[in-house]
Amino acid sequence: MKNLFNKRKLLWFVQVLVYTGLTLFFVVPVSCSVSEQGIQIVSGDFDSPVLEEVQVVDSRHTRLIFSERIKISGAVVTEFVEGQSDSDEHSEDENLSVALKKSVLPENPLKTKISISEDGKTALFELEEETKIGKKYCIFGIVVDSNGNSLTFNVSFTGFNPRIPKILMTEIQNQCPNQKASEKSADIFRTEFVEFLCLEDGNLCGLELYSASKGSKVSYEFPSVEVCKGDVIVVHPRKKGKGCLNETGENLLAAYSGYASSCRDLWAENSEPPFGKSEDIIIIREKASQKIYDAFAYADYDASKKTYENSAQELFQSDLAQQILAEGIYKNFEPAQVGNMNDKTAVKTFYLKNAAEIQAKLLAGEDIQNYTNTSEKYWSVCDKKTQDTAGKL
Repeated sequence: MKNLFNKRKLLWFVQVLVYTGLTLFFVVPVSCSVSEQGIQIVSGDFDSPVLEEVQVVDSRHTRLIFSERIKISGAVVTEFVEGQSDSDEHSEDENLSVALKKSVLPENPLKTKISISEDGKTALFELEEETKIGKKYCIFGIVVDSNGNSLTFNVSFTGFNPRIPKILMTEIQNQCPNQKASEKSADIFRTEFVEFLCLEDGNLCGLELYSASKGSKVSYEFPSVEVCKGDVIVVHPRKKGKGCLNETGENLLAAYSGYASSCRDLWAENSEPPFGKSEDIIIIREKASQKIYDAFAYADYDASKKTYENSAQELFQSDLAQQILAEGIYKNFEPAQVGNMNDKTAVKTFYLKNAAEIQAKLLAGEDIQNYTNTSEKYWSVCDKKTQDTAGKL
């Protein structure tokens, strides 16, 4: 009986050791090595470095920021080739896959100098020749940290644009109305849109349409398109149904989906709602520098009480909201300065009341560089329930 009791105690003790060992294995960064004495647990840092950010500084310099001090084991910069650099084809033999071969064994690698910052976390790639506006490039490389952990990466970036124009939001449809019977049969949807007015000549590449409530997941990056002062552009940040055609060339009547305009229409490769339902801050900014050119905030509130719900209060106290205040785009986020969703329906839009007047000044040759128009004096809810207004100012 005593032997049976001792065996049960021993079995219980072994089980405790096993469960404890498994728990420690999953929560503590360790490694195992096998020696003559058996399995040995070795602790330490076995995490690879993380590439946290890619910054396009100018037409010849691109910066990679890592999570810790690194050394470059090898790196090469190449031009991005559609269908090859982005290929997801895998090799089933000893040969390299299409994408990896294009990066590791490029036909014409770009001559590049690489320098590391004092803290060892930033690698600056300096190209001998300038990149082209809107053209895509790839950086393939291997970095190693002080403990020998390595990271192999292959990232793309777009050629720097020194001619980004200032553009102004003039109308916003932040909701997706229900389909009409005729639209349903034709597979047409009236999705969200933002209308823009160009304040100067330039190229749109490098601009980003961004929602504070949705973040980078559904943000829209503008393509390389030349524009002139006074031009009107309509961006559709959701693609749904037929007729969602990007008008990046001379034909401005190619798109025929809901809210497609007679002006230039651009469509995002996104199927999710791009804006907050009840409150949001929509901005247009330069993606590389994060400089904000324009912003529009809205919330659902009772104008008589002049108060917001908690979610809107949090939004208007966010870091992005504080940057907007610091840059002087908004003086404050009090209800008189913010679009009221309480006045709006799914078929109505927020619009800039003096947009046509601004365009007339631009077309007459007047320069309007720093224009702010965020108060209720300038913005209103459009009362045209059935007439599509996109691109018409």
